[in-house]
Amino acid sequence: MKSSIVVIGGYGQTGRTICQALSDYYPGNVYAAGRNKKKAEAFSYETNNKVRPFCLDVNDMTHWDWLDSTKLVIVCLDLHSTLLADKCASSGTHYMDISSNGILFSKLKEEALPPTQSTTLLSVGLAPGLTNLLAQHTTNLLADTEHIDISIILGMGDTHGEAALLWTMKHLASSYPTFTTSGHKKVRSFSGRKKVDFGNTLGVRSVYRFPFSDQQTLPCTLNVPSVTTRLGFDSPVLTNGLAVMRNTGLLGLLAHERFTTYLSQFLTRYKKGSALFAVKVEASGTLNGHHTKRSALVIGENESLITAKVAAAAGRFLYEDLLPPGTYHSDELFSLTDTDDTLFLKLKTNSREEPVSSIVKHEKNRDNFFYTLLT
Repeated sequence: MKSSIVVIGGYGQTGRTICQALSDYYPGNVYAAGRNKKKAEAFSYETNNKVRPFCLDVNDMTHWDWLDSTKLVIVCLDLHSTLLADKCASSGTHYMDISSNGILFSKLKEEALPPTQSTTLLSVGLAPGLTNLLAQHTTNLLADTEHIDISIILGMGDTHGEAALLWTMKHLASSYPTFTTSGHKKVRSFSGRKKVDFGNTLGVRSVYRFPFSDQQTLPCTLNVPSVTTRLGFDSPVLTNGLAVMRNTGLLGLLAHERFTTYLSQFLTRYKKGSALFAVKVEASGTLNGHHTKRSALVIGENESLITAKVAAAAGRFLYEDLLPPGTYHSDELFSLTDTDDTLFLKLKTNSREEPVSSIVKHEKNRDNFFYTLLT
């Protein structure tokens, strides 16, 4: 009988929070998996063995019998192959990926996975994930949506995992495809500056294009012609400095793996800044024959924690077999709902809800809504 939850990258910054959250519901069935046996065992010890260690290298697997007892696999790493998802589908094991790997997501949606009763869930976390659900919410307030702008601020005083920072550094100097009203277009990362008002907490900040996968999947799932996702940091000096380096070609150094690794390790220890994160989604379109906008703003602390909370909530739906078989992005199955003090992940097909975060401040009107989260 399948009963295990295997979290690959489970002792990393985000993975350990997912493990801890799920072990509260399923103690003894959650495994923190990764190549480093000592780190997995040390983390298990911290949890009084509520989370168990599992030594596993997803890049060098020849034996798959562990899937026979595994009900859910959660991937907290950036994979480059659909092999694990294929094996999970063949085994009838649910699969969830919290990365922002647009290329992999496209392959998983386009390629037919083996016939299965299991679910493959993509775009789960902050970006993509919460961004998808906020985009869905704002488009629902319009009759027709022409464009969505997603703007993200990350705090440099936050505790970011080294793997997440490494991924960010690698993509600062990249180019990537995006949807525009005139069709597909290739754009440069950290270009296309936009000034965005993040409210009283952060004020107006500059953000730049960045290859989060939501802008590649939302045009399909929400039937919107054009989506742009941008990123900035709580330090305007750092944000604009990176943009200058991008324009002058200095970010070309990030093509060298040694330099990228050094920089991500330095930033892992760099704590000058706040732990705030902010996500603002602005949908432009028409309503009652008039051109208008609808927006949503979420502010909180600890980006990896909110990512883990969204993933853990989705994981409970998967573990209890409440999702249909097939491959889906989060906005295809879920919506956001709230009470005065709690934000919930709600299944579209019934009234089942799972809590994501407590709400400190909650403002709504006809055109916009704003949450401050207690993460």
